Amino acid sequence: MDNEEGGSSVRLLIADDHALVRSGLRSLLKREPGFEIAGEAEDGREAVELCRDLRPDLVLMDMRMPRMDGLEATRAIKREHPETKILMVTMHDDQDYMLEAVKAGAAGYVLKDAPREELIAAVWRVIYGRSPDSQDSPSDYKMPS
Repeated sequence: MDNEEGGSSVRLLIADDHALVRSGLRSLLKREPGFEIAGEAEDGREAVELCRDLRPDLVLMDMRMPRMDGLEATRAIKREHPETKILMVTMHDDQDYMLEAVKAGAAGYVLKDAPREELIAAVWRVIYGRSPDSQDSPSDYKMPS
């Protein structure tokens, strides 16, 4: 990722067990300047494997998936690639579960029913080291043009 110079895009990995959700996230994110969809995973185990191969800058991680859930996958990815940022994408607005996600190494979370602008802003905030639910504007960050 070298987007401050207008160079490389932010490489994203989408991990969700529902093909429709992955497709929707891909559709939303690929239109955003500065984002590249590096890959997609159907479960946590595949997300860990793809992180080894693709080295994404950020993983959009579903919380509940088969074979390996999002929490376990987050721990494994952060253990192997501590520089990789993880944003949980969930339909569960459960504060205890979100605390566990942060303890596992996630930067935070965004709800699946969030508006497009909120999702995009959360990704940029995490990329720039901020909390995804910060109240600052995504225009505060230098994004590629």
